[in-house]
Amino acid sequence: MLRGRHVVLVVGDVVALVLFALLGLISHDKGIGAHGLFRDALPVVAGWLVAAGSFDLYRRPSWRRFALTWLVGITGGVLVRGLVLHRNVLGTKYLTFVAVTLVVTLVLLLAWRAAYWLVRERIDRRTPARE
Repeated sequence: MLRGRHVVLVVGDVVALVLFALLGLISHDKGIGAHGLFRDALPVVAGWLVAAGSFDLYRRPSWRRFALTWLVGITGGVLVRGLVLHRNVLGTKYLTFVAVTLVVTLVLLLAWRAAYWLVRERIDRRTPARE
């Protein structure tokens, strides 16, 4: 059962991060397409998943591991994206983008996880314990 919960958390986190990329594409009038999603979502999702694996977020979840995964994974993914796209990643404009990305992804991830835990808690309270 715990493995199923891990899968749900991974999928939900990835969906939240893809939603971030979609919101960015829409708000900047870039249009939604495979190229834009690949360019904007893939590095952030990859950074998140690599950091989550490094900090063992899904097997030993804690708020500390979540915070480390968020800070390192999102920042790393956005910086890699910037380097691949030949952006000045140390410039004020790009660092502002990193900060906005950190705030928005944190809100999306926390909202998704709060909804998950509320539903999970209700299910657990209604389901009799197995021995």
